[in-house]
Amino acid sequence: MKPTKAIPPRGYIDNSKNTVYLSNLSYRRDRAEIKRMMSEFGEVKYVKLVMDPETQMSKGMAFVEMSNPAEAQAAIKALKGQIVDGRTMKAAPAIPMGGPVTVRMDATEKMPEEKKPRTRERRVGNLSSLQDYLAKKSKKAEKTERFPGKF
Repeated sequence: MKPTKAIPPRGYIDNSKNTVYLSNLSYRRDRAEIKRMMSEFGEVKYVKLVMDPETQMSKGMAFVEMSNPAEAQAAIKALKGQIVDGRTMKAAPAIPMGGPVTVRMDATEKMPEEKKPRTRERRVGNLSSLQDYLAKKSKKAEKTERFPGKF
């Protein structure tokens, strides 16, 4: 299956190749510390620290935009799996928000089938269950008449 590409809106600049997603950060880390840590790998353009809107505390995730994709890849390679502040850091390229997400599959894997919505008969009270019971009983009675001794 070949993924389709969406046409980006006019003026859209894809910075996802330059952006690094960091997670499992210490909740005490602030933007300045993250910028200082990432500046080892190149010029940092922007740091977005994800905050909880209610408590205004860090959620332990950040998006860091580097000046070019090579610096971003170097940062991902160096930071992935490193222990920082007693926590194992996770680093990955950022997925563009609202953009198409491409799922790569091997040729041996099957595409997931779409589930059909389940439909139910409308049952009123116990009448329908009584009808089902009587229908099953009559089928069983027919079988015993045709094949005595088997049931």
